[in-house]
Amino acid sequence: MQVSTEGGKPTRLLPPEAGVVCVAYGADGRRAVVWTKRGLEILALSDGGRTVVYNWNGEDYIFRSRGVGGLAWSQQSGEIAFALENRRTKQSELWITTEAGTNPRMIYAAKEGSIVISEFLD
Repeated sequence: MQVSTEGGKPTRLLPPEAGVVCVAYGADGRRAVVWTKRGLEILALSDGGRTVVYNWNGEDYIFRSRGVGGLAWSQQSGEIAFALENRRTKQSELWITTEAGTNPRMIYAAKEGSIVISEFLD
């Protein structure tokens, strides 16, 4: 994953083997939430520091990002929304957690279709 944090030349923050599949920037512009092979991580854009905030069980769930979207970070509450596919129930699920990774919870499930996240409105 490469980004330009100051509008100049892109800087590599995560290597290709990190398996980045989706990213959403935080309201402060200094951090991003990233879905990687390790799970949901908060990434410091200044130095590439990484903190896993949600370590998912890869056997029961698959992260799904259809088209654009898949992660959204609230600008007011600091909560992060993401969509997972539950392999056992065959449902698409909408989850939220805090930026510290506390209280992760499913708030909606759909048996038909897929959930796409494009924006977090408080």
